[in-house]
Amino acid sequence: MGGNEITAALTTSALEKRTGVPRTTIYFYIRQGLLPEPQKTATGRSLFGEHHVELLWKIGELKHRGYSLPEIKQALEPELEEARQNDVDLALLETERVRAAIIEAASQEFEANGYRGTHVMTVIQKMGINPHIFYRHFPSKFDLLLECFKASVPLPLAPDVVDETEIGENVVRGLGVNGTWTHLSSALTEAIRTESPLPPETARHVAEVWDDITINVLRDFAKVRKPDSPPLPVREELLVYSMYGAYRSTTMRASWDDKFTAEELMRAQLFLFFAIIAAVSGEVDLRPYMDKFGPALHEAAQKVTGIPAAL
Repeated sequence: MGGNEITAALTTSALEKRTGVPRTTIYFYIRQGLLPEPQKTATGRSLFGEHHVELLWKIGELKHRGYSLPEIKQALEPELEEARQNDVDLALLETERVRAAIIEAASQEFEANGYRGTHVMTVIQKMGINPHIFYRHFPSKFDLLLECFKASVPLPLAPDVVDETEIGENVVRGLGVNGTWTHLSSALTEAIRTESPLPPETARHVAEVWDDITINVLRDFAKVRKPDSPPLPVREELLVYSMYGAYRSTTMRASWDDKFTAEELMRAQLFLFFAIIAAVSGEVDLRPYMDKFGPALHEAAQKVTGIPAAL
């Protein structure tokens, strides 16, 4: 029973439910030295670990075999000493559990109702927690949405793993995950426009989250780009954003009826990716087309409004 095996913090109620031992008995065993003292949260709530569960089961087994309490204490002394030495921060585990539960509940709300239609109080009531607990984790609705979005996206692969992947594998991997992040991406776009201009620190946080999403595709671009290739007429980062925006739009279109299958949507996204790869690698030169329409693009850009200054 090593320290690494403790994976959850249990409240008194949870420990009662898990073991079937009433709290009066649990605290009696603590006073008798048969259980280690629980850890305390900042608000004074008791937290127990898996070692408490195991010890309660063993106490019950030894009592059933006719052991007295002093005999049980002596028999369990090695386990008790190991439990006392355990340095796992149960309060931190509980904090992380509550945070993850809030993110899960809020993600469902944002996915169903968007940014404006989601209310913090609804999430708080759904969780059955006090508002001060919520705001200890998330200072605002925008921060909550950003963390929900971050939790929903496929994590970037480590560089050594990426080097072993085939071109396009990262895109297929991203398409294969739960589509929640696509819906939350729409909610995040709505939030950015609603809250614009974003404070500089918040804007940096948004950029960091998106960096984690785009990095693997940018690594694919770097793989195919030849050292002597001329510079692209567009920024590679914007190509990746355009890809994700296109997938979000096709997913939205597919929600109207059953004309398109999920595989067709993914195939279209993969096709778009390889079309971009062809341009990035130099296999296809699009610069003449870009140069031809450059003046018209410049003129059209002067008329664009509504793009948040923070981005």
